[in-house]
Amino acid sequence: MITQYITMFFAVLVPMIIMDGVWLGVISKSFYARHLGFLMTSHPNWVAITIFYILYAVGIVVFVVQPGLASGASVMKIALLGAFLGLVAYGTYDLTSHAIVNNWPGIVTVVDMIWGAFITGAVSVIAYMVLK
Repeated sequence: MITQYITMFFAVLVPMIIMDGVWLGVISKSFYARHLGFLMTSHPNWVAITIFYILYAVGIVVFVVQPGLASGASVMKIALLGAFLGLVAYGTYDLTSHAIVNNWPGIVTVVDMIWGAFITGAVSVIAYMVLK
């Protein structure tokens, strides 16, 4: 049983890191620098980043992938559940930041929530298809 969860974890984690790496390191790098440069550090906190990816991958496994595999859910259902989880998770961060951080850009909230829904839905489907 533990082996199955470890396999599910890596089936989520690997595409998540690849996709988020391309998004943050290439596609949206200038977007975030332009809108959040006043808050960004020059040296990322790798411990915090690692903890986030571990927790988030476990969350996707627990709330989407494993229940989907157990119930034989459709790919569409997995995509929608993953997207909803991403919207909620990224929305929690972005809407809280929007509420309490002085001059937090609204466009960042919108873009980040869309990205969160997309990446979580996509990673959920990728993991589900690999494991099924």
